[in-house]
Amino acid sequence: MYFMKYFLRFFIFVFCLSVSAKQIDVATATSVAESFINESSSLNKKNAIILNLVYTSTSSSNAKTIKKPYVYYYIFNINNDQGFIIVSADDVNTPILGYSTTGSYNPKNVPDNFKSWMEMVSLGMEKAIINGTTPTKEIQKEWDNFRQGKKIYTKASKTIVVEPLIKTKWNQSYPYNSLLPYSGLYTGCVATATAQIMNYYKYPKSGVGIIQSYSISNDNTIYYIPAIDLSKYTYDWSNMLNTYDYTPSGNDVQKKAVALLMYHIGASVKMSYSKSGSGAYSMDAAKALVTYFGYDKSLELRSRDDYGYSNDLNNAWDEMLRKELKNKRPIYYDGRGTGGHAFICDGYDDQGFFHFNWGWGGYQDGYFKTTATLDYTKNQSAMFNIKPSTGNISIPKLELNKDYTSISSEVTSGKGGAKFSTKFSFKNVSLFPFQGYYGVALTDEKDNIQYILAQSNLSELNSGYYYKEYNFYECVIPLGAKPGKYRLRMVSKVLGQNDWVIVTSPLSTVIKYIPFEILVGEEKAKLQILNNTPLSASKSSAKPNESFLVKLSFKNYSRIPFRGYYGIALTDNTNTIKYILAQSGLSELNPGYYYRLYNFNCFIPSNAMPGYYKLRMVSKAQGEQNWSLINAESSSVIDQIPFEISNNKTYMNSISDKINIYPNPVLDKMYIQSTVNITKIVLYNMYGNLVLQASESELKNKMIDLGNLNSGIYIAHIYTSQGKTIYNVIKK
Repeated sequence: MYFMKYFLRFFIFVFCLSVSAKQIDVATATSVAESFINESSSLNKKNAIILNLVYTSTSSSNAKTIKKPYVYYYIFNINNDQGFIIVSADDVNTPILGYSTTGSYNPKNVPDNFKSWMEMVSLGMEKAIINGTTPTKEIQKEWDNFRQGKKIYTKASKTIVVEPLIKTKWNQSYPYNSLLPYSGLYTGCVATATAQIMNYYKYPKSGVGIIQSYSISNDNTIYYIPAIDLSKYTYDWSNMLNTYDYTPSGNDVQKKAVALLMYHIGASVKMSYSKSGSGAYSMDAAKALVTYFGYDKSLELRSRDDYGYSNDLNNAWDEMLRKELKNKRPIYYDGRGTGGHAFICDGYDDQGFFHFNWGWGGYQDGYFKTTATLDYTKNQSAMFNIKPSTGNISIPKLELNKDYTSISSEVTSGKGGAKFSTKFSFKNVSLFPFQGYYGVALTDEKDNIQYILAQSNLSELNSGYYYKEYNFYECVIPLGAKPGKYRLRMVSKVLGQNDWVIVTSPLSTVIKYIPFEILVGEEKAKLQILNNTPLSASKSSAKPNESFLVKLSFKNYSRIPFRGYYGIALTDNTNTIKYILAQSGLSELNPGYYYRLYNFNCFIPSNAMPGYYKLRMVSKAQGEQNWSLINAESSSVIDQIPFEISNNKTYMNSISDKINIYPNPVLDKMYIQSTVNITKIVLYNMYGNLVLQASESELKNKMIDLGNLNSGIYIAHIYTSQGKTIYNVIKK
């Protein structure tokens, strides 16, 4: 049986894999390439198309987890140095992965950046094949178009094409490295990509500040890079050539012009120089552009992984790239397989391909699909809004976080004065720390901020850091807020700025706000009696014009402050307030605050009618006419005490000193200790009904059994030879 189950699972796995992963043979790939060349407006079709397969990427050289060899892609050269085209070898990916309009592909001479990008393509396809991933609907349509003889890629109407913005074809060796303190070192792809973008703007004339010295150990050598005072140098943009041929071309002045720029950029990012290849972090390049070279602080380094992998998210990322390029701003792009490499995205065609300048002297520059890496997006990033400083103040940018619940709220409606809690997940996507305030706001449907419901104290969040969950516990709808439909949003305000700005996200998958309604009316504060100091009175019976003390504890359980009066009242059995015995002055108690002990000096009015009542706490909000009863926080807490108004002459105070009943509260047996003769005990419930009576003969054991009574408060009238006294008895 075990063998059969195992075989069945294996069969299902192989079957599913064969369905989801359809390999494309060379003949089909050749046909795909020819179809694309014929429909492309970028590729040269003046001569007959001759395709030469020069490279096949297989799993045998790229994957350790796939036993059966799989082919990832084919590379064909087009005619004689008229470019090359890369075709997917599996229909899990888009048919065309990339192409170049010039030169040819030589598998023995591949730029590291190009190699790294294609490695990411292979890793993405490997992951898809292992997981049995099915193609997206968009990719399925592209393959269906090919099989049906249609154009593979459907063009949008009036598609705008942005030709490559970068005209330079710079490299990393001589003459670019000729001013480095040590010979034979590469400038590094980070410096080469950054330098070409700076040359595009011909900015700045000079750098700002002093780049600090540092040392790095590579090649069994310690390379020391001295400090550089940038104010002592100017950049000779006019003498920087678009290309320096391998001869190399250019005179000494022209070579020095580009070498100085490369050296300064490398030092500014603390380049880890080496004879086998130099490296640096893209974040350091972004900060260096702003800090040392005067580029605008609105520059952002975005992670591709933040956008995930789906049609909608891919489109969001590509649209960001297109928008940037439409504005004539080249994009620094970072793509990493097993090693990190920086290059430039500087244009796009009318079929969804972006132009990449690999920073290798123009070799294998071409157009590529950013979606070709499939779900392998975690090691890609891009630098947006690279431009010379405009002089405007740049506001550090917060965004809602896609990886967690971006926004949640305790409620979605409330009256003026209502208090509630919300949670947000957000991050700092700018280069520099955010210092300022976070807040919660209600906006109208056009996102105009109407009310600020809560705000944090002054906070700081470093670049790239995030809050998985940030709680605003006390969001309060302002009193007088206009009833209607709103949006509950997160907002932020930078220190020194007056205006709040909405914190949002460019992703359609992220919840950006919660619909919220302000209801008609206003929230009322709610007080409740606590068990900290149980409700108690110094007397259980009194005559008109007599006074006594009441003690208790209470709390504001509502979402708004209580502003008004507290008091003690006597009510009848229907909880109708009959007499106010005490009241405070105008008081205020904030939400969540409480009194551990509050004393009321109570006074029985002269016109009070004799009878049985209940002693209750009451409150009255400022501006209201009527008192309201205050209940307990739970059923186990006493919020009322039986009380008697009597005109009879008694000796209760003196007698009560001579009698003790215990335990109180009592579970079943109650004992009486007395120095006077007890003639009778009568027990009433809170409604004045007689529930138990014991005569003198029944009290010889000084004990009464209350086991048959329900839990609650009872009034014990104890009669003695010297008079009567009254006790409150609590039955558990």
